[in-house]
Amino acid sequence: LLNITMDGSKGKKPSVLKQFANVGLGGLSGMIAVSFLLPLDMIKIRIQLSSESGENIRNPFKIAKRLYKNEGGFRAFYRGIDSALFRQATFTSLRLGLFTNFGDFIKRARNKKTLSMPEKSACSLLAGGLAAFVDTPLDLTLVRMQADNTLPPELQRKYRNVFHALGKIFKEEGIIKLWKGAAPTVCRAMAANFSMLTSFEEAKERLTKAFGKKKFIPFLSGAIAGVTAATFSRK
Repeated sequence: LLNITMDGSKGKKPSVLKQFANVGLGGLSGMIAVSFLLPLDMIKIRIQLSSESGENIRNPFKIAKRLYKNEGGFRAFYRGIDSALFRQATFTSLRLGLFTNFGDFIKRARNKKTLSMPEKSACSLLAGGLAAFVDTPLDLTLVRMQADNTLPPELQRKYRNVFHALGKIFKEEGIIKLWKGAAPTVCRAMAANFSMLTSFEEAKERLTKAFGKKKFIPFLSGAIAGVTAATFSRK
C-alpha cells in the first residue's frame, strides 16, 4: 500500500498536495503491482474459462504452456496490459485516495487522532464501491481482451487497445453496456477494500502499540491485509 493510508493527524486539514498525493501514489502502486501480476491474472482467467467451456484444465503450468505456444509467446501473458494499467491508475488511485481522504475528513470533523473499527470499515466500503463503479468499463474491457482468443474466430472482437475497446462497446452496444456487471464488481471491490484496508489499518495500529514505530510493521501489516483480502474477495 506504499504506507500512504491514514497517518493519525488530528484536527488538521491536509494540504491539497497531500490529498492528490494520496490518490496519485495509490495509482502508482497499483500500476507497479499489475505489471508483475498480470500474467498470473491471465492464467487465472483462462482456468476459469476452461472450466466453463468443459475442458476443466486446472493446472496453471499447462495453461501457461498453451498460452505461450499458441498465442504469441510472452506477449500473450500481457494481453490487455494497457487496459490493466489504465484501470489501476484510476481504480487504485480512487480506492486508496478516497479511503485516506474520507478518514482525514472524519478525524477533522470529530477532532480525533485515530478511527474506530466501524469508521474504518465505512471509509473502506464507500471508497471501494465508488471506485469500482467508476472503473467498471475498464474492468469489462480488460476481461474481454484477456478472453478474446478463447472465442471462435467469428466471435472475436479484436480490440486493438483499451480506447478502441471502449469506443467499440459504446458504439455497438450502447453506453449502458459499459457498466455491464457493475453490481458484482462493486460488491467484490467493497469486500476487497474492506478486508484489505480495514485490516491493514487495524493491524498497523495494534502492532505499533505493541512494538512501537518499527520499519517492519507496514510490511507485516500489508501481509496480513493481503491474506485477509484474498480470503474475503476470492472470485
